[in-house]
Amino acid sequence: MANKEKEPRKAFVNGCLASYHNPFSNIAEQYREIRNNIGFAAGGQCRSIAVTSPSDGDGKSTAAVNLAISLTQRGERVLIIDANIRKPMLHYLFEAPLSPGMTEVIVGQSIPSDAIQQTGIENLSLLPAGALVHGATDMTDSQAMTRLLEQAGESFDVLVMDCPSILESSDACSLASKCDGVVLMVTGGRTHRKKALQSKKALDFGKAKLLGVVLNRNKKYAF
Repeated sequence: MANKEKEPRKAFVNGCLASYHNPFSNIAEQYREIRNNIGFAAGGQCRSIAVTSPSDGDGKSTAAVNLAISLTQRGERVLIIDANIRKPMLHYLFEAPLSPGMTEVIVGQSIPSDAIQQTGIENLSLLPAGALVHGATDMTDSQAMTRLLEQAGESFDVLVMDCPSILESSDACSLASKCDGVVLMVTGGRTHRKKALQSKKALDFGKAKLLGVVLNRNKKYAF
């Protein structure tokens, strides 16, 4: 029974890490193109990138991971941050502890060097979401969060932040606005145009810089 349970999990994780396990695949090549287009859209190197979506289930965590991996493939030192405090995913993908993580750092219970973990992928480190400690959600739009990103930026070339969904969390816009740019994931046949436009308006209102939109499951993107 245990082996049968592990097989779907392994397939899911391998799919989410496609750029690492199959670096010459079409999917990996598409993420490298997205990586390059982010640079063009940002007018140069983008030191911090937020990845979000209108709703859950649009593949933003998978996109954030593969984008981060594509950045390491050109020699960048990358930190991927799980900023989705209520629905963390990245510790699961990398088989890492959930805590200590981002929440403990921003409330002062830990320091970045103790919370950042190795992923087993060269040049890629992980800051997991951390435990849902009291006051953490109120601190995502604080100077403590800004300091965390500044400190991490001293040790890494690029920060990739897996944010909550724009229309399902009040944290998403404030987190995205702290980054140099935002990539918005939408899903073909699933994301309604109205929700995509609402997400863009929310990002604009939050003064976040939208770099482009990736259309998931249709293998298209727009920058």
